[in-house]
Amino acid sequence: MTVTIPDLDQDAFKQIIENATLPVLIDVWASWCTSCAAIAPVLESLASERAGALHVAKLDAGANPALAADLGARSLPTLLLYKDGAMIASRTGAAPRSVIARFVDDALAAPRP
Repeated sequence: MTVTIPDLDQDAFKQIIENATLPVLIDVWASWCTSCAAIAPVLESLASERAGALHVAKLDAGANPALAADLGARSLPTLLLYKDGAMIASRTGAAPRSVIARFVDDALAAPRP
């Protein structure tokens, strides 16, 4: 199943985080970022394979610089994982699919206070 990964602006970001019933993985990226382009197919694959268990969305740091800065994205790509409206994990930099999948799995499996 092919899943379209939505591009978020500030309002859409707030809405998806506040209303999500699934964990949300946000890819903070920019059009000039070659590492961002390298992980795009990985995130598309992950979104398709985990449809119904994980929501994946993109936030263009070039179009939303203040929001990207507020979220702590100091380099790109930055992946932010949210659950129940709160950020539970983040990682920066390109990585193979296995590393990104493990990042998501480990963060979701970790006990929360």
